[in-house]
Amino acid sequence: MILIAESGSTKTDWRLVHKNNEISSYTTMGLNPYYITEAIVLEELDNSLSTLKSAITEVYFYGAGCSSNENCLMMLSIFSLFFKNANIEVASDMMAAARATCGNEEGMVAILGTGSNSCFYDGKEIAENVTSLGYILGDYGSGADIGKQLITDFLEKELPQDLVDEFKKEFDLTPQDIINAIYKKPFPNRFLASFNLFVTAHISHPYIIDLVKNRIKLFLEKNVYKYSDYQKNKLNLVGSISAIYESIIRAEAEQKNITIGKIIKAPIDELVAYHLN
Repeated sequence: MILIAESGSTKTDWRLVHKNNEISSYTTMGLNPYYITEAIVLEELDNSLSTLKSAITEVYFYGAGCSSNENCLMMLSIFSLFFKNANIEVASDMMAAARATCGNEEGMVAILGTGSNSCFYDGKEIAENVTSLGYILGDYGSGADIGKQLITDFLEKELPQDLVDEFKKEFDLTPQDIINAIYKKPFPNRFLASFNLFVTAHISHPYIIDLVKNRIKLFLEKNVYKYSDYQKNKLNLVGSISAIYESIIRAEAEQKNITIGKIIKAPIDELVAYHLN
């Protein structure tokens, strides 16, 4: 049996391929090594796979936060405690996006979800990568970045009054509540990204359109433009934010002569096909 997982900061998609190629699906919380502990990972695995773990012979885990050797080794060590009979591979969510969208062909690849990242993939390996600095220093164009800009404008009284009224109607949050959620509570990136529900609900508002366009432009500027020959290679994207704002992304990319390839909300099913082939 083969277990394939693709984990963002918010959720993890799992696919278990049985011997007859029947596929079971699971969803758990995100397992980003920057934000979770060994105990949390083992609990999530035990809740979903305790009765099947001895039959699993291959595990492929792709995760946000697994771009460093240290974090890959951390996750490999944890999975080795649970899956005693399996060969285990841990790779970054960036590699997942590359394999899902490009397969064995070269291209630029970006993730726009709770966070953001990008790379140039040569068909086998990530050949170039602009460092992802996380939701505080980077993650341009991500759900957390768009939510952070909305919240900043709200707190600094730069949000149009009609949106202020709608925001207060929808969220019972004081400025101190927001500050506490960001600086004192766990998963502040998820908290910020959650405000994209408000953004998408008001996407026809001129302020909202400009906000999203500006954050996408910044993502292209800080990431895509930095790759050699970026106008000669297709840009493929994965992640919820890339799917939600697909029309805006395509329009902004077209203005800079960037060709968009695939846009996939979640790469997990393409990863199953990649590994089975």
